[in-house]
Amino acid sequence: MDFPLSVGKTWGNLYNVVTVDGQISSKWLNFISFINNILKFLPPEIGELLPVIDISDLIEVAGGNNSFEIPGSDVSFECVNQEVITVPAGTFNAYKIQIYGDKGTHYYAPDAGMVIKILVNLQEYLPFLGDLTFELSETNYS
Repeated sequence: MDFPLSVGKTWGNLYNVVTVDGQISSKWLNFISFINNILKFLPPEIGELLPVIDISDLIEVAGGNNSFEIPGSDVSFECVNQEVITVPAGTFNAYKIQIYGDKGTHYYAPDAGMVIKILVNLQEYLPFLGDLTFELSETNYS
C-alpha cells in the first residue's frame, strides 16, 4: 500500500509470483474420509487427499498450478472509498482498495493498523477454488 491513503489515490506494483499453499481440515473431511474408506465412493486420486487436504496436491489433481504471475503495472491499486466494515474482530471504518479493477478488494482499517478483509477473485485462475474471502478474526492493536 502507498500511505497515506486517500479516496481516489492510485498506485502500482512490481512483478510478482503468487503461490497458493496450505492445508484444509475439518470434521466434515474426517467424516467423508471415514465413509470413503468403507464405501470407496470417491475417485482414488481424490480419496488419497483426505482427511487433511494439502492445497498444492489438490491444485495438481485438478490440473492447475499453485503459482501464478502478477505482472507489474503503474496503476494496480485504487482507493475507491471508505466504508464501515464488520469482521469477527469488530466494526471498522476502512478504506476500500480495488486490485486491478476487479481482481480483488482489500479493506484497510487505520484503527486496526492493518488490512481487515480481503476478497480475492480467483475463479478465473483457479476455478475449482472459486473466490476467497479472508477476515481479521481478532486484534489487540491499540
